[in-house]
Amino acid sequence: MTTPYQIMIVGSPGKGKTYSFRNMNTETCGFINTEKVLPFINKFKNYYTPNGWQDTYTKLIEFAKDPNITEVVFDSLSAYMDSVLKTARETKKNFDV
Repeated sequence: MTTPYQIMIVGSPGKGKTYSFRNMNTETCGFINTEKVLPFINKFKNYYTPNGWQDTYTKLIEFAKDPNITEVVFDSLSAYMDSVLKTARETKKNFDV
């Protein structure tokens, strides 16, 4: 078994980060969209819009275990982290956040 490539695309808003995924294989790509409407027609067989960070995490694990999914797109990490922080602020106090 080989280690998968791990790629992060970083940039300013509106510069085409999400749009760059338009040519991914729609049959084998798992697409987790935590943030926005796609800027192209969605034809992904394994497309998921989660409700909160726990749901996102669960789907990420599910996609990782699926032998039919060869790559996973996670869009966007910042929206995911905002969700985690929101939950932490609702359930924790002071330095525990």
